Amino acid sequence: MSLRQKQSAARRNQMLDAAESLIRQSGGTDFSMRALAHAAQVSPATPYNFFGSKEGLLFALLSRNLTSFMEQALRSEARDPVEQVLDAADRAVTILLDDPVFLRPLYQVMLGLTDPLHHPKFLKEAFVFYHASLDAVMARKLIPTEAERAALACALMAHFMGVLDLWVHEDIDDDWFRAQIAYGFIRLLWPIAKGRSLTNLKKHHDQVRKLLSRPQLLPPLIR
Repeated sequence: MSLRQKQSAARRNQMLDAAESLIRQSGGTDFSMRALAHAAQVSPATPYNFFGSKEGLLFALLSRNLTSFMEQALRSEARDPVEQVLDAADRAVTILLDDPVFLRPLYQVMLGLTDPLHHPKFLKEAFVFYHASLDAVMARKLIPTEAERAALACALMAHFMGVLDLWVHEDIDDDWFRAQIAYGFIRLLWPIAKGRSLTNLKKHHDQVRKLLSRPQLLPPLIR
């Protein structure tokens, strides 16, 4: 990397760090690009030169976060391939719950994006996580074709993002978020589970079902 490229990368990270600080300070993403430029100590035009728009800036911030997010969430020690998928989902939930001040408003914006540039990029990057979580499942040939793997990854992603949308808007609490993610993943993985995988899945199912049946755990929207 040339000196100029290093300087450009440093300035880019400087603005992303400033955006993250503004989100943490305010609890939201309502800051202006001018305020960001001031916080990052760059000219008002610089954020636009690097990111094109505020949506581009927030997507870049999320993209940077997703890299570390996936590394942590996919670090499963489980031997069972189906267990690895459940573990990845639970680790993802833990990462979100550990930093709601920053991640809740950021994902709230990303889930609501409808522009033709950043929304597809966001979905494509998110899909990589669910697809990768099925590596061991595919290696054990529990899924026969790559097309079926992609279909299951899409189903897992759709479930996670649907429940995530409820959580980021504070329609559900943390416990229901975790339990509902697990319940949906268990249901989606059930048809491919065999032997010990199926036995473990049934145990998880019984535990999660008991949690979701508790009246105090039900969110207000379905009581």
